[in-house]
Amino acid sequence: MDNPRHIIHMDLDSFFVFVERLKNSKLMGIPVIVGGADRGVVAACSYEARQFGVRSAMPMRQARFLCPDATIISGNHEQADILRRHMSGKARGTEKMELLKQKFFNNCKQRGYAAHITAEIWRQMESFSGYSFCKARSASFSVESYQSLYLKTYFPIEFMVAVINNFGGFYSRELYFQQLRMEGAEVRRPCVQYSEYLPSIKDGIVYVGFIHIQSLEEKTASLLIENRERNGAYLSLADFITRTGMAMEQLNLLIKVGGFRFTGSSTKALLWEANFLRKAPGSRKAAARVYRKGMGGRATGLLPRYLPIQIIMPLRLQRRVLCKRFLKSRLWHLACRTFLPARWKNCISRWNCCILR
Repeated sequence: MDNPRHIIHMDLDSFFVFVERLKNSKLMGIPVIVGGADRGVVAACSYEARQFGVRSAMPMRQARFLCPDATIISGNHEQADILRRHMSGKARGTEKMELLKQKFFNNCKQRGYAAHITAEIWRQMESFSGYSFCKARSASFSVESYQSLYLKTYFPIEFMVAVINNFGGFYSRELYFQQLRMEGAEVRRPCVQYSEYLPSIKDGIVYVGFIHIQSLEEKTASLLIENRERNGAYLSLADFITRTGMAMEQLNLLIKVGGFRFTGSSTKALLWEANFLRKAPGSRKAAARVYRKGMGGRATGLLPRYLPIQIIMPLRLQRRVLCKRFLKSRLWHLACRTFLPARWKNCISRWNCCILR
């Protein structure tokens, strides 16, 4: 062949070890690890160290545990940093880089390598600067990629739920939930009986977490979860209000997203019930009388804290209608304007506002 080409194979896992052995022959035949301190990672290791399970990108603390007799070398960080800057394009043409290049050519000449082979090797190293990547980081990403592919292949639903809870990725949350459906998962809206703060899987069903409900406070979600774990499942909407005492705005959010669909009532009926249960404590005594009357006058023991909506609604509506009709009558306003003193009129006006509220 007129133009022979040279193929270079570099074992990068041991490249830095061989560099150190060229400078110190005493390192031959013994376990050698090139890396940083206890909080660093293994940059390279010899074949002797690999027999103990040491690998590149492994934490140094773990490598020391696996091979306690290994010789630890930090390496020449100054020259490595110059080469790194050159590979990233930040130090091309500088004086230090030229000195490093000259040193490389001199060392190759001392070891008997031809000048054209040395120049070709340096050219290939320079071409690598077009796209270079940290070796330890690339090895770590490789391990993570293989693990992610395994989980995505054999545990697709669990993997996708973990991705959603990690709040990473390049796409919106809706696309990840859509991917769950495409994988065959049954995705359900948040439910006060089964959902957690983050999306979770129960009996093969994925329940959306409370964190994905807009404007729902974290302390509200924590309150209902803790109460459910401590006292058991919620029996009804009234039981939920009694046990949590949740604010009206937060309660309406849970109803609108379908958090109480286990009751079997529609969203409209639940909103009516919730608002009357939270705003009608004054009608309790009257409702209790109607409740006992409906029971035939029998003693029913302790009444529930919040009575059924079918009892409270008629009472409040009836009281409002009667008060408004009476206060709007012409006879009443005529009497107020003609016979009553001014200070009484002010008292009656304030009383009207209280009644009509």
